[in-house]
Amino acid sequence: MDEEDSATIKKRVEKAVEIQKNRFKSLKINYNSQMNSRQITKYCILSKEAKNLLEAAFKQSNLTARSYHRILKVSRTIADLDSSELININHIAEALNFRKTFHKYWD
Repeated sequence: MDEEDSATIKKRVEKAVEIQKNRFKSLKINYNSQMNSRQITKYCILSKEAKNLLEAAFKQSNLTARSYHRILKVSRTIADLDSSELININHIAEALNFRKTFHKYWD
């Protein structure tokens, strides 16, 4: 990805926030981070490749259900930043990289 200036990043974030507010307008939540397991199942739709990567990571890293759900929530947010309805492999890979980098803060 090419480097973005602050104004461009701000616009992407604002758009992602608007996507989330619209997604949850009939619910008592506003953001992906607030989703429960039922909502995660409904709103975190993965491409086949993304699903395969997440399953492999789950098996290899012995992820807990909590970590699995956090990765899905972060992936949903990354997909929103890309204005993508589908969570793709690059969204899962980025979320897994965040988890690896910030592991001590995740659980």
